[in-house]
Amino acid sequence: MGEKFEDFLTAKNGLIDNAAYHLACAIAAKEAVPSQDSLEWDMAYIGEIVDAAEQILKEHVLRHCHPFYEGDGRVPCYHGKDCTVADCPLKSGFDIAAARRGQEITEEQYNHYLNILPPISLKGGQGFWGAGFQLSEPYSHEQDTRIGRPRPTYATFTSCGSRYFYQGINFAGEVDSRPYMENYPETGEVSE
Repeated sequence: MGEKFEDFLTAKNGLIDNAAYHLACAIAAKEAVPSQDSLEWDMAYIGEIVDAAEQILKEHVLRHCHPFYEGDGRVPCYHGKDCTVADCPLKSGFDIAAARRGQEITEEQYNHYLNILPPISLKGGQGFWGAGFQLSEPYSHEQDTRIGRPRPTYATFTSCGSRYFYQGINFAGEVDSRPYMENYPETGEVSE
């Protein structure tokens, strides 16, 4: 794990930082073809360019991967709670028991769960999500604060264009039931 991830992190972050530096040089240059050292290399502005580019990609729901170690325990990002890249070359498989709400999955994984059981259709989705489904076998029963009694919950999957997501455990027909559950059963969450 360690050496393979370290090699990937070094190569990928070098590529990203160099691209950000060359972008800054191109923007700052007076001529059409900037000289090699038109700006001094400084991770202060390079880091801000990378952060801005990641945010723009995220807002446009485009794939982005900038590997890192998570937390003080130096956990590789693909093992941590913040990685949402479904096709990360370092990840293997998808497991509902360990999955996080908002986690991107592959089309193959989406179709696998779609075809396991007859699905509960999410017609039109909710908000941003265009379409999706829930596994028809209940995951658990949780207290619905709107009606004051337990209801079955289901593993929920959505799609947006050609991207696919696991949306956690929700009541039937819902993409986000968290506000209505007394004890939301989650292992982690991916911020949007």
